[in-house]
Amino acid sequence: MIGVMRHKGANTVDEYKDMPQSRFGFLLNQASRALRSTLAQELRLHGIRDDQWVVLRTAFERERSGLSLPTPRELTAHLNMHIEDVVEASEQLARDGWITLGSATGDPLPSITLTDKARRVLPGMVDISNWTTERALNGFTNEEVGQLTGFLERLCHNLGS
Repeated sequence: MIGVMRHKGANTVDEYKDMPQSRFGFLLNQASRALRSTLAQELRLHGIRDDQWVVLRTAFERERSGLSLPTPRELTAHLNMHIEDVVEASEQLARDGWITLGSATGDPLPSITLTDKARRVLPGMVDISNWTTERALNGFTNEEVGQLTGFLERLCHNLGS
C-alpha cells in the first residue's frame, strides 16, 4: 500500500488538494519545460542542444568576464550536471567547431576555449535566450521578478542545489 505523505495543515489527500502547494510542483515543472522548449526550438536552428547550450553559455560568460577557461569538471559543479553529460556535450561541441579542448593545468580534463565561430554567433544566441526569458516574464513588475527569483533561489537552497 502506498502511504500518503502528511503535510502541515492537511490530514487527508482531499484537504491537501485544496492547498496552494498541491499544484506547485506541476506548475513549476510546466513552466520550466515551456521555457526550455521555447529556447530549444531556437537553439536547434543552430544545431545546438540545450545541454550543449549551458556549456557554451557558461564558457562565453566566463570569457567575457575575463575568468579562467572552464574545464568540464568546473562546469559539472557550476551547472549541477553529471560529468559524463558535460564531457559528451563538450566533445560534440568540439566536433561541430564551437569550442576547442585544450590542456588545463592540474586537471586531467581539458579546458574549453570558444572558437571564432562561437564568438561570432553566441551574442545573437544570448539575445534569443534573453528574449525567451523576457517573454516568460511579460506582465511581471521588476519587484515581482525579484520576488520570484528570490523564491526560486530559496527552493534551490532548500533542495541542496
